[in-house]
Amino acid sequence: MSSKNQDRANRAYRTLLVYQQITGTSEHDAAVVDLLTDLRHLAADYAIDIEAAVRISAGHFDAEVAGE
Repeated sequence: MSSKNQDRANRAYRTLLVYQQITGTSEHDAAVVDLLTDLRHLAADYAIDIEAAVRISAGHFDAEVAGE
């Protein structure tokens, strides 16, 4: 993994740890699912097209991994 992608993963991991502290969810897998679900609620509240965001993020991820 490139250092930039490792930085991205570390940033997400730190965010997940904070989310786990807030929610009390101890398992990483469950916390990721809960966080994604909460992001869907946030998107609904702010009229954000979550499906488009997921598609775009998948493209960004593929490009970042390919750029390693």
